[in-house]
Amino acid sequence: MDGTRQDYYTAFHDTTMETTLVESGQTLPIMNVMDVTNSDAFTKVAALYYYTNTTDSTNSPKSSMAEYKTTDVVRMRCGSTSTYLDSADQLWWGDQAYDVTKKQPGYSVAGTTATSATTITNAPNDQALFKSYRESSTGLDYRFDVPTGDYNVQLYFSEVSSAANTRLMDIVLEGTTVATAYNPWAAIGSVNGRANIQSYDVTVSDGVLNININKNGSATTNPRISGIVVKKLQIQP
Repeated sequence: MDGTRQDYYTAFHDTTMETTLVESGQTLPIMNVMDVTNSDAFTKVAALYYYTNTTDSTNSPKSSMAEYKTTDVVRMRCGSTSTYLDSADQLWWGDQAYDVTKKQPGYSVAGTTATSATTITNAPNDQALFKSYRESSTGLDYRFDVPTGDYNVQLYFSEVSSAANTRLMDIVLEGTTVATAYNPWAAIGSVNGRANIQSYDVTVSDGVLNININKNGSATTNPRISGIVVKKLQIQP
C-alpha cells in the first residue's frame, strides 16, 4: 500500500471482500483490516488477509500479513478532492472529511469549496494549489490524529477577492490563538491574486491536532484556506 496514494486511508480500512488477487490462475478474495489503535495520520498499520473462498471469508483465512506504512509529512489540498503534484514533486492529498475510525485527517466543518479563475502571480508553477479553497461562515476546522509531540503547521492562503482588508481570520492551533485578525490581503502586499504561507510550531498532547480558522469580529468575508502541511519536528530513528 503506497502511502502517497489518495486512497491511503480508505484502502487501509477496507473491510469488504475484494476478488482482485489472482494466484495460480485462481482468483482469491482479500481484505484489509486497520489496526486503529496503532495508526494515525502519519502511520498506518493493518492486517491483510487472503481467503480461500468468498462464502466463508471470516473463518477460512489462507494466510495473513501485517502492513506498515509511515511518512513524516502530510500535505492536504483544501477545496479539491483531487491529488496534486506540486512544482517540487511533492504530493498533496485531496481534501476529505475527518474520520476518526480510519484515522483519516480532514475537515469537520464542510462549508463550501470553489476554484478561483484569478491568476496567482507569485506562484506561477502551482496555480492549481492556490486557486482551490474551502471556506465557511462558521469557521474552518481541520483535525489530524497524530502522536504526542511537536509539529510544524503551514497554512496556505491566497487572496483573490476584489475587496481589500475584509478577510480577517483568527488562527487557533490546539486551542491557542497564534494569529489574531490575520489579513491575507495585507500579508501579500495589499494586492489581489497572490499567495501567502503562514508557519507555526505546535505541541500536541492529546493525540489530535486541531486547526481552527475563525472569522474575526471585524471581518466581512469568510475564512478561506487552500492548503495545510503538517510536519513532524521529532523524527523517530
